[in-house]
Amino acid sequence: MYNPLVSIIVLNYNGKNFLKKCLPSVLETRYPNLEIIVVDNGSIDGSLEFLSGFSFDCRIRVIKNRINKGYAAGNNIGICSSHGDYLVFLNNDTVVEPEWLSELIKAMESDLSIGAAQSKLLLMDSPKHLDCAGNFSDFYGGTLSRGLGEEDVDQYKYGEIFSCKGAAMIIRRGVLDKIGLFDSDYFAYYEDTDLCWRIQLAGYKILYIPSSIVYHKGSGSIPTVGDSSTFFQVYLMKRNRIALLLKNYEIKNAIRYLISVLVYETSKIAIVGLNDLQKHRNLSYSIASSKAILWNLKHFRQTWNKRVYVQKVVRSISDREIISKMQHSNQS
Repeated sequence: MYNPLVSIIVLNYNGKNFLKKCLPSVLETRYPNLEIIVVDNGSIDGSLEFLSGFSFDCRIRVIKNRINKGYAAGNNIGICSSHGDYLVFLNNDTVVEPEWLSELIKAMESDLSIGAAQSKLLLMDSPKHLDCAGNFSDFYGGTLSRGLGEEDVDQYKYGEIFSCKGAAMIIRRGVLDKIGLFDSDYFAYYEDTDLCWRIQLAGYKILYIPSSIVYHKGSGSIPTVGDSSTFFQVYLMKRNRIALLLKNYEIKNAIRYLISVLVYETSKIAIVGLNDLQKHRNLSYSIASSKAILWNLKHFRQTWNKRVYVQKVVRSISDREIISKMQHSNQS
């Protein structure tokens, strides 16, 4: 049986405690032809010292970034250093079942029209419950994890989804060669949705593979407490969502849905800001949202140039088909 080379890219930022579980499980993967590329984004928690302990295994290579380049750019660095026919993006806060990769490859090799696929993600702290059985999207760019928190009774079957959650996804290298890499401007949030939207626009299918099982903790490289981290998350999510719509929709739909999003966001900024002022609270949410809109105005030409590439080079199907996939994945 032909076993194509698979490059597993694990991005790490101050995730030594997660790597202690993740890497040993990946090394026990029952697939004979793989390389593991750990991209460290400037960790200061001893991650690099821990990773040096794996120098005995020739399957593992470590790339050391001096600073935190984020999810998108960090993974792009891994891609550019990889050699596989397939690229797997695996979060550092995951633990994999031994057959997880074989199941993904079996699906990808069965049909060349499959551009990407996602494993079944189960909650690490509650492994009988789902973390994500594939993502779906609304028309305004909002992304939700199908099945989140539900008891896993195999209710979501093998089949098409709209996008993969970046915690455990596989992509055919030839597809990346056509659609481009992660948008490094995103840093984090919506970069997986953006990539999968382009995969769909290029005419490829995206699948959910329930026989490929991965356990996911969540937020392994992103701080989730404190005002500064909350501000940064709000800013990135709102900023990237606007860019997502501008880049990937046909012009009439880009205008239609962007106007709706901008009206909603500006109204919310005003309402939340006024309420916070009256109660003498921090205005961080309103400031982060305003900053997100201003960033898109400042970088409009840059995003527009990316849009031109997506629309002229990548797109091979209409928005009507894209929207039907959003709805189908929502109802599956």
